[in-house]
Amino acid sequence: MIMTGLRKGEVATLPVPGLDLDAEHPCVHIENRHAKSGRSDVLPLRRDLAEALRCHLADLGNKAGEFVFDVPSNFTRVFDADLAAGLP
Repeated sequence: MIMTGLRKGEVATLPVPGLDLDAEHPCVHIENRHAKSGRSDVLPLRRDLAEALRCHLADLGNKAGEFVFDVPSNFTRVFDADLAAGLP
């Protein structure tokens, strides 16, 4: 989330086909129904992040589901606690 500017809901509902990691300029496609603004959008990804996402998907292999990440319902609470604890 930090490296993309995506919100929790956008990360939680990011479908695997929404990633365009092999494009000249890697990007992520956000569907309007998942965007806070209500509009579809295309966000650029840093090349190092695109490579990390490519590795993440490869590690999942055939276990990859509909979404890129399995975001637990208590994610925000855990994330906030990690930040408060000073984790980088």
